[in-house]
Amino acid sequence: ASQEVIAENKWLAGLVGGFAAAGVALVASASVGLWNKACKDADTKVLAGFCCVVLLYFSAELIAPADRDGRHFMWIFPALIIAGGCFTFFYRGPLEEAAANAAAAAQEDSSIEHFGVGRITGVILLALVAIIFVTSFVLSSVLDYEGNEYLHWFSAFWRTGTVIWGGGQVVLPLLENEVVATGWIESSVFFAGLALAQAMPGPLFNFAAFLGAAAGYRAMSSVGAGIGAAAVCWLGLFGPGVILIFG
Repeated sequence: ASQEVIAENKWLAGLVGGFAAAGVALVASASVGLWNKACKDADTKVLAGFCCVVLLYFSAELIAPADRDGRHFMWIFPALIIAGGCFTFFYRGPLEEAAANAAAAAQEDSSIEHFGVGRITGVILLALVAIIFVTSFVLSSVLDYEGNEYLHWFSAFWRTGTVIWGGGQVVLPLLENEVVATGWIESSVFFAGLALAQAMPGPLFNFAAFLGAAAGYRAMSSVGAGIGAAAVCWLGLFGPGVILIFG
């Protein structure tokens, strides 16, 4: 529902507000659960705290302002991942031989060697993901949003699906930056959709279909456009991960 429709119906405004509050609570709960599960050591807590401070600064100063395009600062996420890996390596040192042997044994016991494709096909699939990533990013950077909405939607979700690593909640900040900061949908609609997606069966990545439908309907005021945008965004977010599994 757009802001105009929400403003005209008080009951709908209350419903969306409740969903938005539930969405914020879900994100907070997931953050606390991830902190307790992943940050058990002192150095891990320091790394996590440092990354939170850096991302909060980047969000407030470089991503959230309306006069800035937050997509130009997406490099901060892989940069923090690489920096964290380097810090852990130099602080803890290489893995001990026993731990390395245990990891190798666990990998051998997984009994999964490939997913039915050969090495050449795997390389082609990896190259395909990279080519689509670069091509869609370049085209969306040089072409205006108006008249090329589907390209921009697909590029944003493919880019997010390519760089993300982790569970469903990890993707939320990237999606919010892509669809809310750019003005494609309102923040209240984003969090309301998040609450609805959490209440439905299936992975949280299905949230992409809701975001695509909301962005498509808002841009073109057409149900058909909303359905088409939902399919494009869903494919963009799921596509890289599915292809990379086989690659």
